[in-house]
Amino acid sequence: MKGTVFLLEDDKSICELVRCALEMADIDTVCFNTVADFNAALNQHLPAVALLDIMLPDGSGLDVLKKLKQSYPQVACIMLSALGQESDKVKGLNLGADDYISKPFSLREVQMRIKAVLRRTAPQQAVPAAYIGFKELKLDLNKKEAVLCGEAL
Repeated sequence: MKGTVFLLEDDKSICELVRCALEMADIDTVCFNTVADFNAALNQHLPAVALLDIMLPDGSGLDVLKKLKQSYPQVACIMLSALGQESDKVKGLNLGADDYISKPFSLREVQMRIKAVLRRTAPQQAVPAAYIGFKELKLDLNKKEAVLCGEAL
């Protein structure tokens, strides 16, 4: 479930508070205060989750969301905004946000929502094969199959 979160938030105190809370939950977090810095970082490394404010000094988090989902649909996006009306949430979700959190927010809720998104988007790991064999009898415990002398039972 490990993955980096990119937080795009112009309020430095909120940025630091959220970063500390996420780090305490063992979630690596990198903060950006401008759209330009956020976009530059995307060229270097993709996050597992982008946590996006909407009202930013050099652009809109909704525009960032739209471009991010077009270029990197695998990156999960959660909006974190003071715009908390139903129409604001619907707009963000329609543009591809995986979740929407209104300010003011609970840090614990942010942690849990990010963990939930990471669980949903984590690549599925293949179950390792588990075989038991004795002479000509082979059992595949994962598939619940038995083969005797090369023939399925």
